[in-house]
Amino acid sequence: MEKPYTLSEGKNFQIISESPQFTHLIGKILGANAKIGDVFCLEGELGSGKTCLISGIAEGLEVGDGVFSPSFIIVAPHRGRIPLFHIDLYRLEEEDIQELGLEEYIYGNGVCAIEWAEKAREIIPSSHLWIKIEYHNKGRLINFFPKGERYIELLRELMKIVGNRS
Repeated sequence: MEKPYTLSEGKNFQIISESPQFTHLIGKILGANAKIGDVFCLEGELGSGKTCLISGIAEGLEVGDGVFSPSFIIVAPHRGRIPLFHIDLYRLEEEDIQELGLEEYIYGNGVCAIEWAEKAREIIPSSHLWIKIEYHNKGRLINFFPKGERYIELLRELMKIVGNRS
């Protein structure tokens, strides 16, 4: 019998993804349910699946062009049902990030997906969805930390489709 799972602020929800395709699907579900102003903050080691998940978000947002890691350009804007701003902070130092003016994207009229978001904690809005991806013996452990009722509701939608696979 599956145990009941309640989702609330400060409580994480986790999914084990056994394939890049499933990680992409999780992103696609998030993107399909995304709204203007949503901020997805991704944390994880190189190769853990951050860009794969964002590629799914882009597909859910009906972005027509391919999504890749924008490590050399910092912000890659994409057109879709809602604009997607894919931000990659890998090559930056924390002290340099505040001077970039990323707030224009984060608080703008689109959806923001930020890789290496732990470097930009100072400019992240209080309401956001933090997603930490870790290597796991079965693939990837994806932890979701909702900050704000909006993201609790978004994760409830995700749970309806994929369930609690932890």
